[in-house]
Parts: sequence; C-alpha cells; structure tokens
Amino acid sequence: MITYRDALKSDLKTIAELLTESFSRYLLFEMYVADEDKRLKFIKAIHDMHTKVCFKNQTVLVGVKDDEIVAVAILKAPGIPENNIFDYVLSGGLNVLFAGGVFSSFGFLGMSNEVNAKCNMQYPDSWYLSTLAISSPCQGQGLGGKMINECIKPYIKSQGGDMCTLVTHTEGNHNFYIKNGFTQFHSQVIRRNKKELNNWSYKVDLNPELL
Repeated sequence: MITYRDALKSDLKTIAELLTESFSRYLLFEMYVADEDKRLKFIKAIHDMHTKVCFKNQTVLVGVKDDEIVAVAILKAPGIPENNIFDYVLSGGLNVLFAGGVFSSFGFLGMSNEVNAKCNMQYPDSWYLSTLAISSPCQGQGLGGKMINECIKPYIKSQGGDMCTLVTHTEGNHNFYIKNGFTQFHSQVIRRNKKELNNWSYKVDLNPELL
C-alpha cells in the first residue's frame, strides 16, 4: 500500500537521490555534458539544487511504501514565478557550476525554461507538473499512474485547480501520459550542441463535470 504526503525537509536528500537515479539516462542532460562521469555529478548537483528550490517555492509530494519514499512529484501552482538565479545560488547553484561548468549550467537552466514555455503561455492558470519520478526498484508496477490519479489530480483539485500541464521528451512517457488522461497540445524539436530533443506538451482538465 502506498500513502501520499507533502515532503518534509528531512526527505530532501532522499528525494534528490531518487531523482538523480531516475533521470541519469535522460537525453536532456546528455545534450550538455557528454562525459558520463561528469554528467552524473552534474545531474546530482542539479537535482540537489532543484529539490531545495522547489521545496521552498513550490509543492513537493511523495509516495511512501514500507516506510520508503518510492515516488516524487513536484508541482508549481498558478501565479508562482519561475525560479530565478538567486533562488538557484542560495540552494546550491555553485555546486552545479563546479560540476557542469558555466556554459553547460546556464545552457541547461535556459533550456529548462524553454521546454515549459508553451505550457506557461497557453495555460497560465494551470498547475504545472515539473517532475514525476518512481524509484528504480518500483518501476513497472503501475506506481506512476497511481501517483497521478490518487495523489496529483486529487491534490490539485483540493487546492481549487482545474487543469494540470506538463512536458516530456520520450515516446514511452508520451504513451504513459496519454494512458493517464492527458492530451497532447503542442510538440517541437529543441536543438542544442548538435543534438535534438523532442518536447511534447500535455494537459488534463480536472473539472469534475468533464471527467
């Protein structure tokens, strides 16, 4: 059985480790750091920083099974400004610079804002799901769908929200979100450093009358 709750400050290290493991092979990071060892250090620094920033300014939810965190979701409420350079610096941004270098670090952060731009522009009043991750030992057990339908959607509705948007970059994730009620409303290809990244944007209407 999985239970869901708001993350605690004491959870942040565990959350960052789960995210680092989950996204260690994600093309989004490979576009900026080619060397695998350096890339893993860069990914760890990014998620350490990202987790701390979002814990302060956004909503971090966790799924717990047998007293272990096995799922993480990070949500940004409508009207919450994007994280800025000062947020990043105060939450470990210098470690990101040391791990990835100036070019890769600022390039990655800039691209991170670009990938969700369509969601922000077209649906500014929606909640934005920036991160959803399941721990490696628990993947393939349907926990991602449970997190969406038993935690994320009910949480947004409890806060008065009626829509959730997100982006993804892989065909597998595309099928996963369609299966869980999301509709694709935009697609593009982002090019960086002679590499290409598919960027698909999705939404789901949480108005009870339309579900």
